Amino acid sequence: MNSLTQLVNSKFGTQPPAEPPSFLDEISSSTQLGFKKRLTLAVTLMVLGLFFCGISTTLLLSPKKFAKLYTIGSLFIVGGVITLSGLKKVISNITSSSDRLTATLVYLGSMVGTLYAALSLKNSILTLLMVLIQFASALWYTLSYVPFGHQLIKRVVRPILPI
Repeated sequence: MNSLTQLVNSKFGTQPPAEPPSFLDEISSSTQLGFKKRLTLAVTLMVLGLFFCGISTTLLLSPKKFAKLYTIGSLFIVGGVITLSGLKKVISNITSSSDRLTATLVYLGSMVGTLYAALSLKNSILTLLMVLIQFASALWYTLSYVPFGHQLIKRVVRPILPI
């Protein structure tokens, strides 16, 4: 049946209706950057993120300012990763492993928690705790790409914390 359809289409010049592109496909095609531009933008975003995170540490005693700058820095870094890899790839990687999905959810939750603790509660200790959770979950996610990374971090942390 397929060959008959192809024969009729070739004789009469008709094409079967194409499937409409998905939302992610539309975004991807409208934001195509060459590798060099994408790499430059990703590195710029990551450097800005590190800059904001670094500056935020000078403001540890001012939880409101600290939380804003640290979270902005984190968002820049996440934006750099998404720019470099692509949104589809990042989502695919996150959902490919329960460890990565858990780390991502903890990371996003701790970002919200950091802002809430600093801006609403104005609690410096809780803000610092949320930032530590944010950092630890980002580290855990990153180590999920390193062979035996989780085992290494457990071996290092186990003498300090009873895990």
